[in-house]
Amino acid sequence: MVGIAQLVRALDCGSRCRGFKSPYPPKFNLLCKLNLALSPQRGRRALTLASPEDREKPKPVLFTRMPWHVYIIACQDGTLYTGITNHLERRIKDHNSGNGCRYTRYRRPVKLIHSEDYSTRSESQKREAYIKGLSREKKLRLCKGELLESSKKFPFNNPAQVV
Repeated sequence: MVGIAQLVRALDCGSRCRGFKSPYPPKFNLLCKLNLALSPQRGRRALTLASPEDREKPKPVLFTRMPWHVYIIACQDGTLYTGITNHLERRIKDHNSGNGCRYTRYRRPVKLIHSEDYSTRSESQKREAYIKGLSREKKLRLCKGELLESSKKFPFNNPAQVV
């Protein structure tokens, strides 16, 4: 097993010999240059160099995109509020705890009456702007499922999900 001090000396010498200049701090550079893997050894973790096979194989990065939601909530005083979020349950809790927005802070509790899902933030912002331009009557009809958006006014064909 190679000692850490030996690795540090070897890497520092190589970087100085090649005239390597980096904008990052030395500790960060060292961590980036050392392609180390942790391996269990006698119940302890020991630092060893990663094998060449492991270095050549890129690890796939898997992540799921959170859908964006356009929502309409009814406040205690009877007014409606429209907004967007990528985590609907958390946002409703924020509105009810007073950490949402200034408008709903003094109109608690709020109740979710309508939500729609979109794949991108841009689509949800366009839909939010469209809904905010509707009258109160049309918003209530939208929440009941009676008002369907016109393809001329709003080009997305995403069916509304009534909650």
